[in-house]
Amino acid sequence: YGERLKKIQKFIIKAKEEKVMSKKVKIEKNDQQDEGPSQPSDLSDTSLPGEMGGETDPPNREILAAIANLRRVVAQIKNDICTTIDARIEMVYAELRGELAGAKRENQ
Repeated sequence: YGERLKKIQKFIIKAKEEKVMSKKVKIEKNDQQDEGPSQPSDLSDTSLPGEMGGETDPPNREILAAIANLRRVVAQIKNDICTTIDARIEMVYAELRGELAGAKRENQ
């Protein structure tokens, strides 16, 4: 699971970096326009990703898919850890129960 988790984390980081770079390019393009006080800004036309009727751009979809996959992997790892801990607790319990039974016999 560790190797798979690392690959997913690298994918998420790469997707975030690409998203940041695309935002920087958009900002640079906007800065190059000669927009004076007499020209209205295009801010009224911008919308947030959640306001687009549930549609997301491809990098967001990839990030969301990676996050969903990461959650599944983490849930499986958590389940495996819990199973291992439960098994160890059962082993310790059985060993202690055996030692207590032996101690009771010695005291009688």
